[in-house]
Amino acid sequence: MQDKPDINVAEITIIGTGGGYGESCVIHIGNNEWVVVDSCSDPNTKESLPLNYLRQIGVNLPTDVKLIICTHWHMDHILGLSQLYEESKSARFCYGRVVDFDKFKRFLEYDQFKGSTPDTNSTSIEFNKCLQILKARNENILGAYPDRTLKRVDLNSDNSIYVYSLSPSDNAMELFDLYLTNNFNLACSSNVKIPAIDPNHCSIAIFFEFGKHKAILGGDLEVTNNPKLGWDAILTNTQTLRGKSTYFKVSHHGSKNGYHSKIWDLHVSSEPTITLTPWNRGSKLPVKEMVETYLGISKDLYITSLASLSEKPKKREKSIEKMISQFKFSLHEVKYNWGIIRSRINILDPDAKWDVKCYGAATMVKSVIKKP
Repeated sequence: MQDKPDINVAEITIIGTGGGYGESCVIHIGNNEWVVVDSCSDPNTKESLPLNYLRQIGVNLPTDVKLIICTHWHMDHILGLSQLYEESKSARFCYGRVVDFDKFKRFLEYDQFKGSTPDTNSTSIEFNKCLQILKARNENILGAYPDRTLKRVDLNSDNSIYVYSLSPSDNAMELFDLYLTNNFNLACSSNVKIPAIDPNHCSIAIFFEFGKHKAILGGDLEVTNNPKLGWDAILTNTQTLRGKSTYFKVSHHGSKNGYHSKIWDLHVSSEPTITLTPWNRGSKLPVKEMVETYLGISKDLYITSLASLSEKPKKREKSIEKMISQFKFSLHEVKYNWGIIRSRINILDPDAKWDVKCYGAATMVKSVIKKP
């Protein structure tokens, strides 16, 4: 894991933390230029895991990281992001195009003023740190919206790399703005926690063109009953999602509502490389039904940890089990068990295949999950 890719080799590395601490995607887009999508941190050291990965393989963070994308405002996609951004002096910071950005900044500032009390949203603190760095650099946020070119790299006259945002839709960000408006007074209240938002409809899905090779990172985008949101909005309106992708990072930890059959039928090749990260807090993702669905699409299915599929809970002492039973509540242990899936492909070779290596708890799913 200590080697950097050559300048003509694309890399998509998925970092997962075992079931709830977060995920990150680290992408080499050629010519020693890097993109980082989301961040997660080690719950013990609080260090940004994508930051550590880039250091380990010898990337010059101040000059080589060109773009940092925060797909959406959820804890498991944002922790450690400010550490990464602080080190990446040349990086643009990208988030969904907010309708009223000044209102969003005030919302975050007021919520952060609550300090370290339980009523403060940890994502408000982390995102506000990123905005402070942005302000210190006198830069503007790069707002993502459907079909926006976020980055371009030219390897030579015949091979260019493009990074496109496919979402969020205008309707999604209008709903986000409505959430800010409805909860602004709660953000200002010193002893009230703002209600949880489910901003998956605001998540940025990303499309990469590495020369002739294509890849999709689904973020946490979902299928809804509103054609103006999620994957349906992409299917209806996108102009940049063309051809067949040979790589797909599964949306929303392999949940049922993260899967849209038409996306796979129309925009993904046969036998693609598929990667996913699990979720193991409260609910467990991916469910085995969806694992079987993805195995039906391709044998090249990889997961950063089997936490949600195969781990048994640690046996507790009888006295603790008795107390749990007496008070009628349950405890669930979430293990930190990092895994890395590194996928590389030669951009200059149109017939090249993704070369995948697993580290830590990451594994090829078919080797441990038997199909019925």
